[in-house]
Amino acid sequence: MIAIQALRNPVTQASGFNMIYDFQDAGFRYIKYGTPKNLFLLHHVSFEAMPAKYVGYHLVNINVIGNMLVTISRPFLPKFIEHIVSMNVYT
Repeated sequence: MIAIQALRNPVTQASGFNMIYDFQDAGFRYIKYGTPKNLFLLHHVSFEAMPAKYVGYHLVNINVIGNMLVTISRPFLPKFIEHIVSMNVYT
């Protein structure tokens, strides 16, 4: 209900969303969920199904494997996604 209200808010529609993903306790056991089908569903919901404007993605507390995967995939991302994704590693 709160997410629907945030989508209807004119200020949010004009300024957009900043998405924050916290990978504090994400270890090797969660890598099995990173299948191509799940990544496609995440992309489909994020960019095609949900009528929202995304200003930035902040990836916080990424482990070594996640940092390596993001670094490897960054050259293959579209330019607009490459500019809005930022990583913050806190130890």
